[in-house]
Amino acid sequence: RVDEATADVYVNGVALSPPVSGLQFQLLRLLHDAGGAMVSRDAVVDRLWPGAADGVTEDAVDALVRRLRSRIAEVDPDRNYVITVRGQGFRLETDP
Repeated sequence: RVDEATADVYVNGVALSPPVSGLQFQLLRLLHDAGGAMVSRDAVVDRLWPGAADGVTEDAVDALVRRLRSRIAEVDPDRNYVITVRGQGFRLETDP
C-alpha cells in the first residue's frame, strides 16, 4: 500500500522503516498508479528526472529499481513486487 498523504509504504501491512527515499517513493507511486501495467523506462525517466532525459543512464534507473526492491525485501524477502519487463520497463505485481 502506498500512502500518498504520508509517503509511507506498507508491505503486507508493515510500514517500511525508515521510509523509502523520495525517488524510490516516486517510482513506486508511478508503478502503483499504472495498476499492474508496464511502465516504460522512458516514462520512469520523464517522471522522476523531468528535463534530464539525456543525462539519466539505464544504470541509474536499474540502480533505483534495485534499491526499491531491496527495501521491499526487508519486509517480504520471498516475493518480487517490482517486475522487469525485459527491454521495455517495469511493472508492479501486487497479486500473489
